[in-house]
Amino acid sequence: MTEFSLDLLLKSIKLARSTYYYHLKQLDKPDKDQ
Repeated sequence: MTEFSLDLLLKSIKLARSTYYYHLKQLDKPDKDQ
């Protein structure tokens, strides 16, 4: 049970990190509306 929880936690962290870096890159791009 603990291994499953740890696996789930690591997957959610990995997803959160990739989402964070994705948004960070999006912020670096010039705004389309300007």
